Amino acid sequence: MAIQEAKNRAAVRNTGGSRANVAFGSPNCVTGAVFRAPAGTTLPTDNKTKLSSSFIPQGAVSADGVTRDISKAYTEVEGWCGDTIAQKRSSLGVKFTFTLVEVNNPETGKSVFGSDQTVKDGEIVLAYTGADVEPGVWVFDLKDGDKLRRIVVPDAEVTTDSFSNSYKSSELITYPVTLTAYPDADGVYFYEYSQDGTYTSPPPSAPEDEYADRAHAGDHLPAAQSVAAKVASLEAGEPRAHAAPVNSAAREGSTTYPPIVRTVPIVQQGVVRG
Repeated sequence: MAIQEAKNRAAVRNTGGSRANVAFGSPNCVTGAVFRAPAGTTLPTDNKTKLSSSFIPQGAVSADGVTRDISKAYTEVEGWCGDTIAQKRSSLGVKFTFTLVEVNNPETGKSVFGSDQTVKDGEIVLAYTGADVEPGVWVFDLKDGDKLRRIVVPDAEVTTDSFSNSYKSSELITYPVTLTAYPDADGVYFYEYSQDGTYTSPPPSAPEDEYADRAHAGDHLPAAQSVAAKVASLEAGEPRAHAAPVNSAAREGSTTYPPIVRTVPIVQQGVVRG
């Protein structure tokens, strides 16, 4: 069984695919998922550092989550013979959409109505004039198991065109939000920091184990070669190097050990430009 499982993993790796590299867009339900900060706030530059107090959590978001839309438009340039010889980009836009559900959270209302909403004597007061919301910095934190993903929008403005609220006993009151992202001084619309699911060497605190080390570091060989070597050693009945001391009789009766694979993701930074 152990030999067959190792062969199966070798086959998967030879195709260039790995389940370790897939991720769900789940929110970080521990520390929060959507945050807003005033324009000019220092930006986070990784996916795990705790956000400063300037970033105000926006509370719960509907089950539809957050949607990012990147739109580009091109104008075709035709040559003398009427064929297309080039395409010139005429527009680029980045928007984020989501729905806030904590309507009794004063910070949520500020993100939707701006200065039209205030708090007086412990009461949320909305005196709607249609004022636009000041641009700011927005952060979206995602967490899929141990995999963290952080999207930082350095300059964004709430540009929700219109929405309606239905006040029914069977429905929650919600605030749909559309964020339009603008490029920062470096021309970046958003930064995304995520993990790639690989680990180049065992963590210092990891227990010593030959096969775990091979799974992490590959014995400095490509993954497929590492697994192939493991399969060969298992078929040959090679005992694990770090097995606990046993007497000779027990050693003769134990010839194979199941492979041990330990995955410890690392944080890797990536910058996405529009």
